[in-house]
Amino acid sequence: MRKVAETFSTDNAPMQFATARLRQAGPALAAAILAGLYAWAMLTATLTGHDGVIGLGFNAMGADWVIWEGAARAVLTHQGAHIYDQAWITAMVNHDYAGWLSQRLPYPVFPYPPVMLLLVTPFALLPMPLSMLAFEALAFTALALVLGKLTRDRAGWIFFVAGILVSPAAALNLAAGQNGFLTAALVTGGFVLLETAPVTAGALLGLLILKPQFLPLAAVALIALKSWRPLTAMIATVIFLVLLSLVLFGPELWLAWADTFLHPQQGTGINGNAWGHMWDSTVSTCLSLIGTPDWAATTGQGMAALIALGLVWRAFRQQHNPASRLGVLLCAMLLASPHLSSYDMIVLALAALIAVAQVPRGATLSAYMIPLAAYAIPICCPPRHNPIGLLVPLLLLALMGWFLGIGPSHKPASPVCASA
Repeated sequence: MRKVAETFSTDNAPMQFATARLRQAGPALAAAILAGLYAWAMLTATLTGHDGVIGLGFNAMGADWVIWEGAARAVLTHQGAHIYDQAWITAMVNHDYAGWLSQRLPYPVFPYPPVMLLLVTPFALLPMPLSMLAFEALAFTALALVLGKLTRDRAGWIFFVAGILVSPAAALNLAAGQNGFLTAALVTGGFVLLETAPVTAGALLGLLILKPQFLPLAAVALIALKSWRPLTAMIATVIFLVLLSLVLFGPELWLAWADTFLHPQQGTGINGNAWGHMWDSTVSTCLSLIGTPDWAATTGQGMAALIALGLVWRAFRQQHNPASRLGVLLCAMLLASPHLSSYDMIVLALAALIAVAQVPRGATLSAYMIPLAAYAIPICCPPRHNPIGLLVPLLLLALMGWFLGIGPSHKPASPVCASA
């Protein structure tokens, strides 16, 4: 398999990579940038005490991060047994972070498996907001380094890094204090390093146990490629992290985490996981919002997962363009996920940028419409807040079709700039 980086190598002067895209994309690119600026204005309003004046209210910057940090501090103070008790974590967060939050968090929940504590606990030694800013800075740096492996030239690297940084998803990720940069870095790093460092690639993908809903499709992609060393390294990493968390935190935390899904708690009026799902952009949430019965919405989510699996298998078995393979995988992970928020869509922004980078010179404006619509859509999320967000699943499907050349979508050229 050719290296993913080869699909972004240039056959002309490096800066032609960027200037050609600026000339061709025109109004669509301007609209995407405006969406990003609007999202950053939302973040600025939240930071300056004007939460909700522009767009969706976040309560305070890092409203999700305080839940993570609170859970990690509970572990450090030997109160970790309570972190999956919704009533306890609600009281703890609203007491300990009352000076930071603009109002009480109604239904906070720590939905992550105990391995997440391995990542968050070191940052909890720092005061808020320094802990959150340190995490986000390191996660973005990791993503920037990975993007350096995705391209061969400086102009291409700037295109991707700047494109991610100004994206609506990046601003919304920072507003929540979430892990979108890290997720994008792990998935992308895992697949751009497959040939040059297969064990490292597998280890990076194994770290997706932090977001376990993304693991299955990563494994499917590796199996489709018959990449057995990375697959073995991925499985070994998952096992190691689970065992390490068992040793450090005990099996009780794993049992408590599983119990939150098997026996949803209602101690604070509504289950926190159910509350979060109401504000998702998943297939099941979108179907529910248009009046579909619960059973049909659940069935629709299952069908979406099967479609995502099939498209990933097709891409990694038949598609010879590694960048298009990666783009399909990024979109499929979001489509199949039972939980999808705006901060997760950093991986969608990256897929959109990969698509834009593959549009051949001389293409019409229509070639950019699907990628740049996908890039901008987080500003309309969640769909409960803005009905335009109901288009998220359709855009994910459309962008995967774009990469695979299915239907009326634009068929990507073999590389944007000719491959080496």
